[in-house]
Amino acid sequence: MALQRQLWVTLSTTWRAVYSRPRQIASISQVRLLTTTRFEQRHALTPHRGAGYLVNRFPTPHGPSISDSTPLRRVSSTSRTAKPLSTTISSPPTLPQDNTPLSQSPSTNTNDHPLSTLPLSSLVRTYLITTLSSRPLLLTTTITLLQSMLLSRNPLFSVTHNPILHWLLKRTFYAQFCAGEDSAEVSCFVHRMGKVGYSGVALEYASEVLEDGGVRSAVEEEKGIERWERGILDSIEMSREGSFVAFKYSGMGSSTLIRLKGNLPPTPRESAALRKICDAAAAKCIRVSPAAEPQNAHKAVNDWTLDLARIYNRRTTSTTTSSSKVEAPPALIYNTYQCYLISTPTTLLHDIALAKQEGFTLGVKLVRGAYLATERRELIYGTKAETDAAYDGIAEALLKGRFEGTLSAKGRNDDGVMKRVDVLLATHNSETVEMALRVRAERLSSSQPQAPLSDLSFAQLQGMADEVSCALLAAQRQNTSSTSLPSTNPTSPSPSPTHETFCKGPSPHVYKYCNWGTLSECLAYLTRRAAENRDAAGRTRSTALAMRGEIVRRLGRSVGL
Repeated sequence: MALQRQLWVTLSTTWRAVYSRPRQIASISQVRLLTTTRFEQRHALTPHRGAGYLVNRFPTPHGPSISDSTPLRRVSSTSRTAKPLSTTISSPPTLPQDNTPLSQSPSTNTNDHPLSTLPLSSLVRTYLITTLSSRPLLLTTTITLLQSMLLSRNPLFSVTHNPILHWLLKRTFYAQFCAGEDSAEVSCFVHRMGKVGYSGVALEYASEVLEDGGVRSAVEEEKGIERWERGILDSIEMSREGSFVAFKYSGMGSSTLIRLKGNLPPTPRESAALRKICDAAAAKCIRVSPAAEPQNAHKAVNDWTLDLARIYNRRTTSTTTSSSKVEAPPALIYNTYQCYLISTPTTLLHDIALAKQEGFTLGVKLVRGAYLATERRELIYGTKAETDAAYDGIAEALLKGRFEGTLSAKGRNDDGVMKRVDVLLATHNSETVEMALRVRAERLSSSQPQAPLSDLSFAQLQGMADEVSCALLAAQRQNTSSTSLPSTNPTSPSPSPTHETFCKGPSPHVYKYCNWGTLSECLAYLTRRAAENRDAAGRTRSTALAMRGEIVRRLGRSVGL
């Protein structure tokens, strides 16, 4: 009877944690504390430290922890209303000035399971959503339903006019994949992710132009560019130093998309907007990664990004001398290369040679592909296995700093050693991550002369592949990089450290990639991405199993099993 009662309390508080205001919860005991705290607030009970004070020491997602000396106050419904973006940017919320990741804190328990850093509400929500997305029929039905609600003019089914529907979607799909609607929400999200241990967040403003959007007037195009520019500048303002900011060139407007398809250079107005964004990013040490576009715009996207890299990925002449050998500067602009395109190795070899010839550092963001459903079949690999092989082969060659394998430079006049290339591996594949860590460890332990060590970063989409992200964070906490990631299977402990890595050289950075914007903007963005990448969205069963295993582990620990 006692065991049944304990399980009932645990399950009921878990349900409340998922469908109430999100909090940073690390264990079942803290869920109980949250429930008790709300009961005290509702009935005006007096805690042991005196009237009007609350003992609650675990951090909240909207700022620092509430301590013993923090007076209770009632939050009015008007205070929760999101402020206009223009006002929130000018007056950012006051946050603790602590940029040290939790993974570097002396109090961090490195024996915890990798997924132990996730709050229980996030575990349950991720399990439910990834379970849904791993079933093709449910995924298709959900995408169709969300698209219908976004386009509906009926107030009952409109996301913007139905407050109940807005509340439900905001606390499920939006909370799972998005950072926030305004400066206050996004800044708190970025701070929370830093406390978990991430190097930062790769923010993308959820604004883009549809292919069938039509041509707009000059006034409308100018307003579109200004809105796009302001959204990305806000992203830079809300990001931590060293993070990434992503955007799509086509977000400027339909005229820009037409120019991209026609392989035309940017207009003076478009160039001015890009320069303003890159100047702001450089001033704050934020790296910029233009996203991939459809194949018919690929050539122009590559050219525009390389033009920016020529400006921002080189050291100024005033800081160098011809007689001294100066280390290559880090890349600020990262070009996106889609590995399902058969032409990607050739394109990348050309760009590496161009960077060497013109004296700038090439930044490479490596993805498998974003437009599988719409690309011409003859341009892409026929199977996923071929795409995986191309991705891993390119990544291995870049991390080794040598022209070999997929990036073999046959007939080229060089010694096989690359100039510095900085790498961002955007992948949910644990085998790829393990390969990258192994190559990194071998390079750091080798005494042979090698190419300059590149900057290595990993990124996974917010709300997906948390088992991969948390395993990377666990490896950092252990100051290790074995040839395999710490296990996210609750029944098997993490492997013992076998190789020093993260402490022997520059540590790989770990980021979560997510968009931000209003509920309608983000849901429209997410449904389009899910519709374009149904195969990728469907391959979430491993995440669902990892989340379920962690939930079971915590339930078992709470009842002493």
